[in-house]
Amino acid sequence: ALTEMNALELRKLFGAGAEIEEATLSSIADARVEDNALVVVEQASLLVEEAESLVEVLGPGRKLVVCAKYLSRRAQTLLRAGGAQLVGWPLTKAGLEQQVSLEDLSNDEGRPRTPMFSGRTLKKLMAMNPSLDCECPNHIAKLLLDIAAFEDYCKACEDSDPLQKRTHMELAKLTGLARMKLEEGMLEVARADNIDLSMT
Repeated sequence: ALTEMNALELRKLFGAGAEIEEATLSSIADARVEDNALVVVEQASLLVEEAESLVEVLGPGRKLVVCAKYLSRRAQTLLRAGGAQLVGWPLTKAGLEQQVSLEDLSNDEGRPRTPMFSGRTLKKLMAMNPSLDCECPNHIAKLLLDIAAFEDYCKACEDSDPLQKRTHMELAKLTGLARMKLEEGMLEVARADNIDLSMT
């Protein structure tokens, strides 16, 4: 992602399970971009030379989505010739769904991602006073703390009980996937309640 959004904002578009690596226009040449990765460029403006550089660095056949408020016709032509899909500004989930045919970006192997929120953040969310007439953020934060603790417990059992290692591995995996779904729920509630999830 070459973006002016932060990773949490991007996860609101692509889901809590998305693996997101952030780069800049100047660092993309040095980044290790997987062949099957989707490259998302979200900038207020993109110059012709920057568009040329992107196409050259990423090469043909790359899945590239570009969202720029100010983009000259020359830059648009260069990007489309390089296989990029251009979407309207600002970058939104609805805009992506309407204008871009994207593959499912979830993990095909069904392995849980690293937790999105730290324990410290979740404890702060548990103690906050939501502006909505409910305590959903507090309840989800508590559930996430509990489920993350059980996930860690299962992982520890993988090593301490070799005879039941497979069982505990599967439990840890299922618990992690459930955690990811709850993280998506937290993102939705935070959006509705204007909660800053970047707190540490």
